Amino acid sequence: MPSENISQFTGLILVSGQDRPGIMADLMTTLSEFSVKIIDVQQICIRGRLILAVLISLDQAHAEAIAIDLDHLQKKSGLDIAIDFAEYMTLREESDSLIVIIVGQEIKPLKLALIASEIAKMDGNIKQIRRSEYNSLESIELQLSIPNKLLKVVQQNLKEVALLNDIDLSVELGGSARQRKRIVLLDMDSTLIEQEVIDLLAEHAGQGSFVAEITKQAMNGEIDFKEALEKRVGALKDLDVSIFNKVRKEIKLAKGAQEMISKLHACGHLVGVVSGGFLDVIEPILQDLKIDFYR
Repeated sequence: MPSENISQFTGLILVSGQDRPGIMADLMTTLSEFSVKIIDVQQICIRGRLILAVLISLDQAHAEAIAIDLDHLQKKSGLDIAIDFAEYMTLREESDSLIVIIVGQEIKPLKLALIASEIAKMDGNIKQIRRSEYNSLESIELQLSIPNKLLKVVQQNLKEVALLNDIDLSVELGGSARQRKRIVLLDMDSTLIEQEVIDLLAEHAGQGSFVAEITKQAMNGEIDFKEALEKRVGALKDLDVSIFNKVRKEIKLAKGAQEMISKLHACGHLVGVVSGGFLDVIEPILQDLKIDFYR
């Protein structure tokens, strides 16, 4: 279906003040006296203060009467109420909007500024912002005016900003696509768990420093991955399998990992884990977490 432009006379009502029961009821009762249609409504409450926005379409001949009644409501309620009338052109499109989710223990304004600036460079607009918090982790979700078809472009551009500035984020499909069942794939080491399994095993083999140095060289590109893997695994030669149980007890799940997996399963998603091996160590942990598949 092609995009469709629709022009209509609208009123944008802004209400703010100390939150209390009955504000929405009073506002809607006032509007019910007129032939109006609610186009959109948004409300937030921060530190006990309400900010409510209602966009209505109306007969232009009723604008003055609605403004008078809202002024009466303002005086009666002690709220700040303003209305702005204008001819409004809506653009209806089938495309959904992308979602950017930023996660961290403390999301500072600078990180938000960097992400928002990059979105602006792509001619994107942030339509909605939501924040949530769990234990010491916080999340900020941005809904963009960028259609789903540009997912790969936005992912690549924001990935570069994120890597340069130590920002954890994801770019997801918006709209109805978010409700579909998905497969969520996680890395094991330093992601699902806080440590690297091979480092824990190396400590018990008395090779902790050696393995750490090989890992550093591989990360710096000084040796290739295959050579690094062979050297690190070779350092564990003759390690008694009884150590596996000890290492398993030392493993710590990343903060919120168990709760995240439970919520993903509750939404009908499948969860998989990719590891560097050592299934004898990690398999019982993955089974306890009810991971759907792993290798």
